[in-house]
Amino acid sequence: MLDLFRTLIRSLFLPLIILIRFTFNRNSILKKTGWIRGYVQRKPIDAEGNALPWMNYAIIDFLKKRLNADMRLFEWGSGYSTLFFASRVKSVVSLEYNEHWFNLIKEQVPGNVEVIYRKLGSGDYVNEIASRHEQYHLIVIDGRERVKCFAACLAHLHGDGVILLDDSDRSDYQEAFQVAHAQGFRHIDFIGLKPRSHKQHQSTVFYKTSNCMGL
Repeated sequence: MLDLFRTLIRSLFLPLIILIRFTFNRNSILKKTGWIRGYVQRKPIDAEGNALPWMNYAIIDFLKKRLNADMRLFEWGSGYSTLFFASRVKSVVSLEYNEHWFNLIKEQVPGNVEVIYRKLGSGDYVNEIASRHEQYHLIVIDGRERVKCFAACLAHLHGDGVILLDDSDRSDYQEAFQVAHAQGFRHIDFIGLKPRSHKQHQSTVFYKTSNCMGL
């Protein structure tokens, strides 16, 4: 009877115990990653308030360790990721389709960032990377028309460059894997929680044997 009582008490208080440990313990992953602070402030930031990409913490940690000041980066999808990348690489070209968001971000970026607005549907959004005649060490695909962007970016990847496809587990994006493998790319998935979300998310890095990320 005593064991039954203890089990009942524990089951009643377990949700509260979990809440306390994850919310208030300074070593909690939600505290250390900044998840709680970001959730309260409604933006993807770390525990110190610095901008983070709205991607899972596994890929964020990987990028923190592998990016360097010699890299040139192109991204589809501007935002907090743009600020994060700008502080770690030589230059960032960030392409955005939402004019309101474009106007907000362009006022916040430092001098090594070029933020560009292109409307969806005209072809300019996907083909902007081709018009620049440049090569990039990291190409981040985190906007719209991701499979088309993936195919369009291949010719503009540096010899040791890599491609990052966010939300790569979505069924709409699986064709990108076929395109990549046909071109001799390998891939590695990064899975986990991301800022302001309670769900599991996936990002994938596509690379070849000789690459700037040390894979």
